[in-house]
Amino acid sequence: MQSYHLGRRVFFRVSWAAIAFSIGFSLVFVKRVEIYGKLIEPADGRLSPFEGGLPIILGVPDMFTSVIWLGLRVGLLLGVPVLLIGLLQLFKPWFKTVLFWYTIASLMVTTACFIAASMFVYYVMVPVGMTWLLKFGDGIVVAVITLDEYVSLLTSLVLAMAIVFELPPIMFLLTKARIVKYYHWKKIRWFVIGSAFVFSALITPGFDLINATLVLVPFITLFEVGMFLSWLAYPADGDYLWAKSVHYYVTLPYRKLRNVMLTHLGI
Repeated sequence: MQSYHLGRRVFFRVSWAAIAFSIGFSLVFVKRVEIYGKLIEPADGRLSPFEGGLPIILGVPDMFTSVIWLGLRVGLLLGVPVLLIGLLQLFKPWFKTVLFWYTIASLMVTTACFIAASMFVYYVMVPVGMTWLLKFGDGIVVAVITLDEYVSLLTSLVLAMAIVFELPPIMFLLTKARIVKYYHWKKIRWFVIGSAFVFSALITPGFDLINATLVLVPFITLFEVGMFLSWLAYPADGDYLWAKSVHYYVTLPYRKLRNVMLTHLGI
């Protein structure tokens, strides 16, 4: 009987996730003109020399295939969080109260980081990087990009930047759980910075300097933010950018004066 109730609860939570997935998938079909219009807007009408600078398709079924793939991605974007929250609620009795809310807070922070990464790609990387690439051949070639290539590039950049934007919370959680200590992050700092150059070159189209810089700077900055959060988790594990040393020397006159007053004046 208990297994029946558990199976029923699992079924309803999976059903809610399936409904969320269906809503996202259907939304792309019904509102495809508005959605694709928003997706290609940052390219500033330079995806082709044709009407409105719209991207092209190479075959009649290509538009339908592109909508299917985009619908699947949007559906998963809506369905997966609903499924995770449902499963967390299902297993809540086995969680400690603090751990449960800590997990919920982590999911919220992770979602916020993903949204921030998407906005960075949409409002910064595509308008600056993509437009620069498309303008680079002016007077030499006519730049044309297919719809499928553009959407794939956009989603790939979002996923890659999501990894970068997730660095601070992941580093903090790993340190808080004592899986990785602060001084471990400190040891690999220069290796990570070197890896950032390789990562930025690999995920940017054409290995161009503009797009690579747009990835490199946030990567290094967010890793340093993660380092600071890791240090805040357990300050006794190390010294972040000489914070302890600065604090020591700034407060040194006060401590000396206090010692003198305690020793000679009895205050």
